[in-house]
Amino acid sequence: MSAEKVHETYKCELWHDPKEEVPNADNFILQKVVTQDGCVHISVAVCQECIDYLQGGEWLLLYCVNCGSSAWRIKELSHYSGEYENNIVWCPHCPHCGGIN
Repeated sequence: MSAEKVHETYKCELWHDPKEEVPNADNFILQKVVTQDGCVHISVAVCQECIDYLQGGEWLLLYCVNCGSSAWRIKELSHYSGEYENNIVWCPHCPHCGGIN
């Protein structure tokens, strides 16, 4: 995961409780290149709270490469096993876009 400063204000694009206001992205961008039948460049505006969750190690982020939806799972309760780069599972599809992650 790399974070770089941006000059515009963005809202965090990761999942937040719908009852709460989505925070600003604190000038961080999450970037990943996925190589599977090609190359996909992903840039996601991320707030400081989400950066802290990703770096903390307790939470696992499921991120759909196809539609951009995301979900948080407690790592030890998740059925996903193994080591994931920066606590992120890059899913090719999800229930939101019609695939299964």
